[in-house]
Amino acid sequence: MAGQNHCESGRSGMLKLLPLGVLILKSMIPKDSSIEEINIALEKAWQAYHFFRKKTLKQRADFLRAVAGEIETLGSKLIHTAMQETNLAETRLRNEKQGPFSS
Repeated sequence: MAGQNHCESGRSGMLKLLPLGVLILKSMIPKDSSIEEINIALEKAWQAYHFFRKKTLKQRADFLRAVAGEIETLGSKLIHTAMQETNLAETRLRNEKQGPFSS
């Protein structure tokens, strides 16, 4: 159903995901992750969704600004970690970190 992505672990331990969930997983979760690790990550995301949906828009915005501030404080450490994990060039990562709305 549109707008209601969720996952559940079947008795066999296999993931049951809506198609969007599969696409997100393929792009975000390391290939060597176990089904159990994936299920834990998805369960935490589902819990976070229920927690944050009860927050006001201002509270959500304040939270996201705080996260952005923490990312900014990582500086070059973030770029170098991303280079090691993705094999992307430093220039590309710096441009992506800067984002389309930066001056």
